[in-house]
Amino acid sequence: MDKVTEKMLVFKHVYCCVTNMVEHILKCQCEDKPFTEEDITNYYDEKTEEYTEIFEWWVCSPWLIEKLKSIGECVIEHMQLWGRQTTGQALFLDNVFTKIANSLK
Repeated sequence: MDKVTEKMLVFKHVYCCVTNMVEHILKCQCEDKPFTEEDITNYYDEKTEEYTEIFEWWVCSPWLIEKLKSIGECVIEHMQLWGRQTTGQALFLDNVFTKIANSLK
């Protein structure tokens, strides 16, 4: 399968990994945090009645955040953060990028 479109989406719209920073902020007990777990869209799955497991956090373009949100991915929209639910492989191999690439055709 040709993954050129998926690679281009990642190179153009995914900026950097900020997992440690986001996890630190979410655990912080301070009152003036820039976001909380309540700000995570698509975090709670009502079908399974469980929270989605997020392995990594990535800063992305506003365009990509909207696309990820629309396909049910976890995002913190006002911070342009995507909660990646997979790990251990190149980003462009994630099924979410295939879905987004296919929606552009």
